[in-house]
Amino acid sequence: MVLTAFPRSRRWPKRPRRVTLRIETDLDKIEQNTRILVDRLAASGIRVTGITKAVLGSPGVGAAMLRGGARGLGDSRVPNLLRLAGLDPPPLRTLIRSPCSATWHGSLTSPTSV
Repeated sequence: MVLTAFPRSRRWPKRPRRVTLRIETDLDKIEQNTRILVDRLAASGIRVTGITKAVLGSPGVGAAMLRGGARGLGDSRVPNLLRLAGLDPPPLRTLIRSPCSATWHGSLTSPTSV
């Protein structure tokens, strides 16, 4: 007895076609949502840091969060924080994890320059 995934009378399924996915980011909505969050948390004395990890440190998304009232930007990857340094004026940036020494080596001269 031979076990197969499909009966012998059926052909194997065709390969799926390649699909290109595209995500559109509405920067006005990011700014608006950040503003709502900042306003709600300000009453409790909480300041907001926008996290850009999911968007690979996108300067556009970071700028929208800053326009919405975020006090700074945070990311878990040093290259993403370096990308955010190009914003004008440069925002307060926070590394949201402890880096391994290999991450710092060659990227920055000292941790205080982030």
